Amino acid sequence: MNKQLQLNFDDKQLLKRAQATLNRGLNHEPIEYYLLDRRFILPEMHSLYERLLDTKLNRGNFSRKMFSLAILNKLGEVQSGGAHKMPDLYE
Repeated sequence: MNKQLQLNFDDKQLLKRAQATLNRGLNHEPIEYYLLDRRFILPEMHSLYERLLDTKLNRGNFSRKMFSLAILNKLGEVQSGGAHKMPDLYE
């Protein structure tokens, strides 16, 4: 059973303000340092940004943007356990 969180009016306003502040911060500071594991794959980062911004982001454009910011360090390792091509790990 899926339970929805019930918020009162003040909580909803506070949540909206917090999300707006977070969205503004995405343009100025790479917050994934605080919200992702130390080692992560790019799809995890992409998913995080989609959830934070509450919108779908083009994977190719997102990847190009993140690489252009020079904030990712490719570890030279891959995430194991998948049946498909194993994704590179970043920090």
